[in-house]
Amino acid sequence: MKKPLGFDHALKIISETTSPLPDRAYPLLEARGLVLSESLEAVSDMPSFDKSAVDGFAVRRTDVIKGHCLDVIEDVFAGDVASRQVASGEAVRIMTGAPVPAGADTVVMVETVRELPSETNRPQIEFMEEAPPGSNICHRGEDIAVGDELLSAKTCVKPEHIGILAGQGYVTLVCHRRPQVAALATGSELVPANQTPGEGQIRNSNSIALMSAVENLGAIGHDLGIALDQEATLREAIRRALTQDVVILSGGVSAGQRDLVPWALQEEGVEILFHHVAIKPGRPVLYGVRDATHVFGLPGNPVAAFVCFWMLVRPLLFQLMGRDPVESHPISAVWKGPNMTAFPLRRFIGVGWNETSNGAEVTPVPTRGSADLNSLARSEAFAVIAEDRVISPGSSVEVVRLQEY
Repeated sequence: MKKPLGFDHALKIISETTSPLPDRAYPLLEARGLVLSESLEAVSDMPSFDKSAVDGFAVRRTDVIKGHCLDVIEDVFAGDVASRQVASGEAVRIMTGAPVPAGADTVVMVETVRELPSETNRPQIEFMEEAPPGSNICHRGEDIAVGDELLSAKTCVKPEHIGILAGQGYVTLVCHRRPQVAALATGSELVPANQTPGEGQIRNSNSIALMSAVENLGAIGHDLGIALDQEATLREAIRRALTQDVVILSGGVSAGQRDLVPWALQEEGVEILFHHVAIKPGRPVLYGVRDATHVFGLPGNPVAAFVCFWMLVRPLLFQLMGRDPVESHPISAVWKGPNMTAFPLRRFIGVGWNETSNGAEVTPVPTRGSADLNSLARSEAFAVIAEDRVISPGSSVEVVRLQEY
């Protein structure tokens, strides 16, 4: 067997064979998690008119003198427009969000005036304190002016962006297309999750876990079920999967007699660009391409499959979607686990995450190996231990968080 490829080299091969998918228009609410193909500019001022920031009275600043009284000539609510201009000696009762009437340059809060009984049809107010000029007015365009850049190209659309875009009248966004991802589990020992396993059988958890991760990143998953360890069955299932942008197979990629995936992929025209990477867990992982389709063969052990997805497949999906690859880069944390001796493979260790006043700390989650789904479920991140590195409590380690988007 050839020497396994270094992890960084594997990432480089994936990156060099991957480009963002073509653009398409998406309805605003369907664009969350996608990357804009073009910058977006404001088409209207925000706010689009001078409006009151409080419930109070719109007045002329020169009239705001403690003890001075004004006639209240009109009430204006949000959605209304005053019927006349405010003159000296007059006030308009105004509610939050309502347009400030012409002639007024200040809004005084209702709590700072006293309403007086009046012998006329007009109520009056008396000022109990002074107010700075321009108080409590949100001026037209002070948040956003026409022509301001709202979002730049390559921005990943997040929920907090949706409101500002809707407020500017954007109902569709041109984004890089969502990748279509097929998942196929291989192995004659597998049965669907809703079926009780017989002797020697296990439920298929990989496809469901991987499709959940795919959907969490904003791609579209297609679970193609289970392919038995039979040449004809496996090739037919792979043939169906190759119609998608990305294919993720789990199981059948090692060196056993029934590990048929590498052979079947080559028979279906897939060029395998690497097979076996110097990582633990996940060493048998493979990657190949056929035309515009990217193909991964992940180990059958669920923890190894998930590690390979997070560290190798996720960066590819980000690149297809036009997302910044820096999103998948590790960050630093302090190791709170035991001493670890040098090891020739890059290790990915499930850890718990703790934020302290001195920074993040990580502690390894106890595990029984690559089939221990319980340890994976309890992990909040993967600590990345470089090849041949010795670490001890207090060492700085690279960490990849397990989080949405």
